[in-house]
Amino acid sequence: MRPKAIVPGVRLGAGTVEAAVECPRCQAANEPEARFCASCGAALIAPEAAAEVLPLLEDGGALRPKTLGDLVSSTFRLYADNFAPLLVMSFLAQTPSLAAEVTPAPLSWLFTVVGLVLLFLVAGPMVHAVAQATLGREIRLDECVGRARQRVAYLIVAAIIVLLLSVGAALLSLLLVGIPLFIYLIVALAFYVHAIMFEGADGISALSRSRELVRGSWWRVFGIMLVFGIISGVILMVVSIPGFILAWSDLASGSINSLAGIYFGVINIIALPVGLIAGTLIYFDLRVRKEGYTLEQLAADVDG
Repeated sequence: MRPKAIVPGVRLGAGTVEAAVECPRCQAANEPEARFCASCGAALIAPEAAAEVLPLLEDGGALRPKTLGDLVSSTFRLYADNFAPLLVMSFLAQTPSLAAEVTPAPLSWLFTVVGLVLLFLVAGPMVHAVAQATLGREIRLDECVGRARQRVAYLIVAAIIVLLLSVGAALLSLLLVGIPLFIYLIVALAFYVHAIMFEGADGISALSRSRELVRGSWWRVFGIMLVFGIISGVILMVVSIPGFILAWSDLASGSINSLAGIYFGVINIIALPVGLIAGTLIYFDLRVRKEGYTLEQLAADVDG
C-alpha cells in the first residue's frame, strides 16, 4: 500500500496527474510518489504510514535517506569491508596505464589508449559490486564483469556522448561561458552508468534518467560531490608526497625513470573505487528520497 502523503496529491481528469508534494520542513516541491524530500530528506509520509514504510527502508541500515556524514562514512566503510575485490577491479582496469610507464613509445601510446577505455568501462562492474555489498552479499567479480559485458554497448555509447559533451563544454570554458555548463553536466549526468546497470536503460535514455534523478536536487548533489572531492584531494595530496619527491629527484639529477609515474599509478588504483562507491550510494539515496527505493527493489535490479 502506498503511504499517504502529508500534502495529498490531486487527481486531474482521466490522466490521473497528481500534484507535487510539498515538504513540511523546507517547503520544497517533490514528485507525487516521493517518500522523502529530495532537498532536505524530511519524511513525506503521514505518521500512521511511517511504521509500515520506515522499517523496510532502514532494513540493515542500507537504504534510507542518508545525510552527508552518512554518505561519507558509508563510502569508506564499504571500501574497507570490500577492499580486496574492489582493488582487484581497479588494478585490472589500470594495468595498461601502469604498463605505459615502463614501455617505450609507440607501444606506451597503445597502452595509454587501452587504459583510458578500460577506465571508462570499469565503472559498470564496480557499481554492480557496490550494489552487491550494499545487499550484504559477497562481491563476485565474475558476476560483476558478466553483467557489465551484457550492457557494454550502452556503456560505450553513453560514455562517448558524455565525453563529447564534456569536451565541448571544456572548450567553451575558454570563453568562460562554458564553465557553468561543464559543472552542470558533471553533476546532471553523473548517474548514467547506474541507470544502465540497474534500470536497463540504453545509452541515450540513461543520460536523461540521470538528469531526471538530479532534477530538484542539483545543488545538494553538487555539494556532496564537492565535499567528497575536497576530502579525496586532501588525502591524495598527503599520500602523493613521496611521488613528488621522486619526480623532483629525477628532475634535479637530469635522469628520467618511471618510479614516480608508477607510484602515482598505484595511488590512482587505490583511489578510483572511492568515487564510484560514493556515486553509487548517492544514486541509491536519490532513488530512496524520490521513489521510496527499497532493498527488495535493489535486489531485483541486481539480479536482473
